[in-house]
Amino acid sequence: GAMRIVVAWLLFATLTRALLVNWTNVLGQSNYTSVSAGLGPDIFNSPSFIVKDLVHGSYYVADSGNNRVVRFNSTQWFTLGGSVDLIIGTGATNCQPNTLYTPTGLAMTPPADRLYVASYSEFRIVYFDEPWNITTNFPSANGVIGQPSLTNCSATYLNGPYGIDIDFYGNVWIGTNGIVFRFTAASNFTASDL
Repeated sequence: GAMRIVVAWLLFATLTRALLVNWTNVLGQSNYTSVSAGLGPDIFNSPSFIVKDLVHGSYYVADSGNNRVVRFNSTQWFTLGGSVDLIIGTGATNCQPNTLYTPTGLAMTPPADRLYVASYSEFRIVYFDEPWNITTNFPSANGVIGQPSLTNCSATYLNGPYGIDIDFYGNVWIGTNGIVFRFTAASNFTASDL
């Protein structure tokens, strides 16, 4: 009885506080009231994850419905309807070094020298070295976890990676359909490591 009332009150207070927020910025839409999904460079379609580059100040957003990750530099991040600085993923779904298919998770190594992207429907994690230094849209990944190569996308190896994290020791943790994998920092990140 009393516990349910406390839980219900906490849920109500949390939701009320969330609805009364005075937003200071919106990305993926041109104003505070638009809710349309799209494919334009500044419009999101199911954004699923955000990670910040703590060294360079950029933000990376996994735009799952558009099969891409976009980067905002620190200035663009704080501008209403700010423009993306970089697009990772061509939008195609043909399993190439420069494609993503439903990116759902992002992780950045602590010194910001590598960005990991969970490409759920390609059954792989791809990574980009020195992502802060990439200046051309649609770059190819530097490597892959969970597949033999950047052109393999078989569910045999890594089925549906959703979440990804890097721990203090540099180990890569990947959440998939009912399983969590850990790749040690010394791993070669090949399918044989699964």
